[in-house]
Amino acid sequence: MCYTLSLESLPHFGISDVNRLLQTGGYSLSKLDSLPPESWKYAYIPLCFTYSDSWTGERMKGKEVSLYLKRDGDGLYLEIRYSVRLKDRERNRTLRYYLVRRESNLIPGTFRYYFLDPYTEEDKLCEKLYYYPETGDFYPRSCLSTYGVLYSQQRRGHLDRYYLGLTPKLLRGESTRYRKKHYRGKVTPFWRRYQELKEREEERFIEFVVGSGYAKGLPIPPDVRREVCEEFRQHSGRKSSTRRDKAS
Repeated sequence: MCYTLSLESLPHFGISDVNRLLQTGGYSLSKLDSLPPESWKYAYIPLCFTYSDSWTGERMKGKEVSLYLKRDGDGLYLEIRYSVRLKDRERNRTLRYYLVRRESNLIPGTFRYYFLDPYTEEDKLCEKLYYYPETGDFYPRSCLSTYGVLYSQQRRGHLDRYYLGLTPKLLRGESTRYRKKHYRGKVTPFWRRYQELKEREEERFIEFVVGSGYAKGLPIPPDVRREVCEEFRQHSGRKSSTRRDKAS
C-alpha cells in the first residue's frame, strides 16, 4: 500500500488528450471510427508528460509515451508503448485499452468515448489512465484505490476539508458569494462556526508549542499566548481575530 502518492501527482492522460492530439492532424475519434477499416491501419499519437518542480515551479520533462490507435474485430483500442526502469533494468511495456462509444446525455445525437476498465467485472468505463511508478503500468482510478492511491483531500480530516474548502479571499478576511461574514448587519452562522474552529485550532497549537513548558493545569501567560497566536496567524495566512485580541 502506498499512502504517499496522490492521484493529482501521478502522470495521466485521458480521452480529451487523445482527441486533442488527433485534431492537430485533422482527425478525431469519431471520424476514425466512421471510416472503413481498410482505409486506415493505425494512428500514431506521441505523448510526453510534463510536471512542475515543487520547489522552483519549473516545468520539467517527464515520461515519453507512444500511443497507437488501432482497430480489430472488437472495435477501437488504444495501444500504449513505453519503456520503464524496474530493478535497474530498462524494460519495454505494451498495454491495450479498448474504447467504447456511448451517446452523450448533454447533446442528443452526439457520442462520447471512454476507456473500458478491464479490472472490473461490471465492464465499467473511465476517461483517464494514471501511471503508477511502483509497478510501471497505467491503471484506471478504480484500480489505484487498492494500492492506497487516493485524492489528497480524501486523506484529510473533517476540519482540514473545511479549511481547504475556503477560498483565498475568505482566508484574507473577505466575503464570497456563498460564504459571507455578515448578512443584513448580523454575523452569519457560517462565519461564527469558522471563528470557533479557528480558535480551537489556535488552542491546540498553543498547547503543542508552549504547553509542555508549564505545569499541567496552570494558565499560559497572556503575553506568551498572544505572541504564539500571532505567529500561528502569520503561518496560516489568517488575519488577527479581534474577538480573541479583546479577550486577551
